Amino acid sequence: MRRREFIATLGLPAFSGGITLEAVFTTRLPAKLDIPCGIAAKLRMLPDDCRIFELRRYAANGAAFNHGLSQLFSAMNLEAAHMDRSKWLIAYDELSQREQVWNRINSHAVWQTLRGCFQTYEFSIYRAPFCRGEGRLDRLTPPLPDAEIEA
Repeated sequence: MRRREFIATLGLPAFSGGITLEAVFTTRLPAKLDIPCGIAAKLRMLPDDCRIFELRRYAANGAAFNHGLSQLFSAMNLEAAHMDRSKWLIAYDELSQREQVWNRINSHAVWQTLRGCFQTYEFSIYRAPFCRGEGRLDRLTPPLPDAEIEA
């Protein structure tokens, strides 16, 4: 049992405040993302969480679309939280898991139906600022020089 699962099993709050993530890859979404306590709790985030987080925003709105996404993410055993009308935050243990999951999702019948409900989407990849040395995103980001890490 991982620490995150142990705390969730006990039903204890893991922390009292929100968590701020930094963008690793983003096109238009914010470079820093403040995660409210309720979303962080739903994703069982801890202050020392070094998982990868994907923020997806769809140009679609509606309860049926969001319900379909919720069912799809659940069927894929993803930890995903609906943030507002069109944004979802999804947790992955590492980047390779994200790639594997989206390969499965792209061939899923529910996703094929949902794809007709939106025109565009945006996604960004985030992580906790202190997780630079975790080695999970080496393909996306070069390591920072020591001077930048200490600053």
